Amino acid sequence: MDMGSVILWLITWSLIFGAITAVIGQKKNFLVAESFLWGALLGIIGLIVVIVRRPALPKPPAGMRAVKCPRCNAVGNTSDTQPEYVCWQCKAAYHVKG
Repeated sequence: MDMGSVILWLITWSLIFGAITAVIGQKKNFLVAESFLWGALLGIIGLIVVIVRRPALPKPPAGMRAVKCPRCNAVGNTSDTQPEYVCWQCKAAYHVKG
């Protein structure tokens, strides 16, 4: 095997792992570019890292923030200025941190 074939093989596998991790990362609400780089640079290790990470909260609309109810794990949006929120699913009220 010559050096050109080895480089082509490495680039091909980097792109394959990068694409797989980007798709998985997008489904878990991660940045696609970040997930792609995990797979492209680290290969199978990057794939495992993206699979094992907890999903991120979905991006909220402008002026809102995503919150996750600690009681029932429902995800909802609340205003940035609102100090507390009421869960849409279990109707429990909680103080919003930060």
